[in-house]
Amino acid sequence: MERFLFFMVLTSTYGIQDWSQRPLGAEVNPGENVTLACVVKNKAGDCRWEKDGTPVGMFPGKYTWSKNLEKGDCSIHIFLAEREFDSGKWQCSVTATSFRSKDALVSDEVKLLVRKAPDSIIFYKGDHLLQNKIQIVEGLNTSITCLGLGGDPPPTYSWKLPPAISQHWIHHSDNASVLTVIGERSSHGSEISCTAHHPALNNNLVSYLSLDVQYAPRIHVEYEQNGTLHRIVSKHSTILAKEGEFLIIHCLAEGNPNPRVIWRKEGLLQTIDQGGKIVFMEIRKGDRGIYSCSAQNQIGVVGPMIVQLDVEYPPSLVSTVPVGSSQVQIGGGVTLQLSFYLSL
Repeated sequence: MERFLFFMVLTSTYGIQDWSQRPLGAEVNPGENVTLACVVKNKAGDCRWEKDGTPVGMFPGKYTWSKNLEKGDCSIHIFLAEREFDSGKWQCSVTATSFRSKDALVSDEVKLLVRKAPDSIIFYKGDHLLQNKIQIVEGLNTSITCLGLGGDPPPTYSWKLPPAISQHWIHHSDNASVLTVIGERSSHGSEISCTAHHPALNNNLVSYLSLDVQYAPRIHVEYEQNGTLHRIVSKHSTILAKEGEFLIIHCLAEGNPNPRVIWRKEGLLQTIDQGGKIVFMEIRKGDRGIYSCSAQNQIGVVGPMIVQLDVEYPPSLVSTVPVGSSQVQIGGGVTLQLSFYLSL
């Protein structure tokens, strides 16, 4: 009877144990201290902590109780957090007030994460790992993935783009960031950068990628005559030269990859390809004609630009050889003598 009365006094004095503050998960950098809170009202049982299902003992300088343990604060202080020993699922529990009571408490598991900084950043285009440079085509969409390796939790990302890139989209996923750009030739040779931000990093990680923008050629024609350089701006133009003059016609092409320039003359089956220029050391009237210039690379073909070359030359005597004669009676006793000659 005495024991029964004593039990009744205890429960009426302390009441039923219940949570005042349940544990919550936390993130911490290596070497930092962290407290996992666990507060119980009407605490009469003993506090316990487990990590990944294994009981955790108190070790001075590593794991210690709160100073108010007897008042129901079962929080655990973890010093100099280490990823190897402290990351995992933690659980707080309190034994029952007595073996007859049913007020034992067991918290949900909460995650303590000791962060790990990412080691490096890599770039992907589709499934292809990029090395410092990416090839994109003018006018087409290209997606570039920035991924930080080894970070826990994954880092967040930011991009820095050159002003020449006028159209782009960014999509952030759980562990990576995807940049989509439209190829513009004005951005060829410029750099983009991806920065990984992480609370465990002393300095953010930054990686750079050079843009190799490939585009179809553009051409224009120039000609050098009497020491003067002239630029042709229309697709159809005429060059007037005098016989015996020195003349160079240039077909200048700009593209990426480097384009191949092709010259053709109307009436000739073969192409005239002399490194993008036609040189007339002493122009002749036989050089008259219509010339066309075009250029091509792996991306496309441009042209032709048409140049009509007219050659002025002085008059010349033509030699003749007699090849026959004939007489024709035209009436009235008049005879017409006709002679025939062949021009050479």
